[in-house]
Amino acid sequence: MDFPALRNKYGSKRVAPPLPEVVSLFCGAGGLDLGFCNEGFRIPIAIDRSEAAVRTHQINFPDSLGIAEDLVDLGPEGVFSYVSRNVRKKSRIGIIGGPPCQGFSRANTRALASDPRNRLPFLYIEIIRRLQRDYSVEFVVLENVLGIRDQKHAKTFNSIKSKLGAMDFAVTEKELCALDFGVPQNRRRVILIAMKTTSRI
Repeated sequence: MDFPALRNKYGSKRVAPPLPEVVSLFCGAGGLDLGFCNEGFRIPIAIDRSEAAVRTHQINFPDSLGIAEDLVDLGPEGVFSYVSRNVRKKSRIGIIGGPPCQGFSRANTRALASDPRNRLPFLYIEIIRRLQRDYSVEFVVLENVLGIRDQKHAKTFNSIKSKLGAMDFAVTEKELCALDFGVPQNRRRVILIAMKTTSRI
């Protein structure tokens, strides 16, 4: 990402701060990671339960540490343990991820609000909260299917936004389509972007 030279009131150049490092959760093969990588963000660590996905991620992002472990088993402390060994404490980070969507998918006609997979966004929230204790979390990105906004999941979706808002983030909700970004698929997704209210990005 290119930053124009900035000048203070005395006319001297002011160097833009380095970009936060990105922690990728539920990373898959790295589709979400690619956009951040292309914009100059470093992704030191990526975690997914699928060994095949992590192997592919490591081919796509050879400078990232890919970890094939279940985030449910790791829990917030387990994730923190990995992050703390690979990212300097107190530094600025961003957290990105797309928790599994099967429980929210409209294609799953038997989907229930009580589907246990629907708790994974809340695990994501708890991991963010844990990392906030030792890092300056500048932003969070959460991606999911449109069905997460359906009436039967409204309580979950609204709770996710509320919890992020309570963690010192300004939350923006967007609906994006892959067609608008050059991908030949009519694939629409909900993106929640949570920016730290004092972020310097």
